[in-house]
Amino acid sequence: MGAPLIGSMAAPFAQSLTHLFGSVALMLGLVLLTQRRAGALIGVGAVQAWVAAGAAAVRGGLGGDAGLAAAALITLAASGVAVPIALTLVVRRRGEAPTPASAPGRMGLGAALVGLAALAVPAVAVAGGGQTRESLAVALAVLLLGALLVTARGSPIAQLVGMLSLGNGLILAATPGLPLVALVPLAALAPAGLLLGAMARPESSLEAGATPGARGR
Repeated sequence: MGAPLIGSMAAPFAQSLTHLFGSVALMLGLVLLTQRRAGALIGVGAVQAWVAAGAAAVRGGLGGDAGLAAAALITLAASGVAVPIALTLVVRRRGEAPTPASAPGRMGLGAALVGLAALAVPAVAVAGGGQTRESLAVALAVLLLGALLVTARGSPIAQLVGMLSLGNGLILAATPGLPLVALVPLAALAPAGLLLGAMARPESSLEAGATPGARGR
């Protein structure tokens, strides 16, 4: 870690900005659970990646961590731009497949996961980079909502966006000084890339992998 890139006078504003970014990412995680159209899922997921990358970039500036700033850039470029564009091209080439209907209890389950995340994080502040109990709880909630999107939706598009949301939660939880922090986004981008490659094959189908039970959700 190097010297902080954000001055001490601007630090309170920067910390507030990271909390705002995290709150927006959490709200978008809940919005993802309600989306049925592929274009809406991809767009909301991309915006969530943008705000998660923004939070990581500001936190990296607070802690003087170039690795965290690099992780933010990777998240922005891959999860926020490259993968959404590639997925949109796949959807346009094959035609938009309808995603399973939103189950009535999915939003309630999402809200319950947010509450669980708030209770699971100890009431302590993490030194360095502006990480607090609230910001860690938000990151955990985004992770849990991403996992819910992956498991509860039968559409491969929703599952891929859910993987990217998992990566957004990981980057929100990253703190300056974490070893190999620049590789954190790859934990979600690797499986998402494999799924995207499978979907891009000429013989593949956007409905592949959707179980009959999941189609009715």
